[in-house]
Amino acid sequence: DCVEELVRRHPNETICIATHATPIRVMECIWTDTPLSMMHTIPWVSNASVTVAQYDGGGNGALICRDLHEHLGVLHTVLAKNV
Repeated sequence: DCVEELVRRHPNETICIATHATPIRVMECIWTDTPLSMMHTIPWVSNASVTVAQYDGGGNGALICRDLHEHLGVLHTVLAKNV
């Protein structure tokens, strides 16, 4: 609800939201029409990575790219395979 409210309050603007991996995965479910019960199938994003979504005029979001971490160089976090 918070993301949707920000989108409504800032039409045609760029918004930056800093958060943790779980809310990103929740939003990815919404952007890709994946049921929340299947969230466990969505891979974790790296620490300090960038995920981008774009919203249309009707408030519908679409995932543009996820887990961009090239800017981190050697600081990129490699998560354990069991995460």
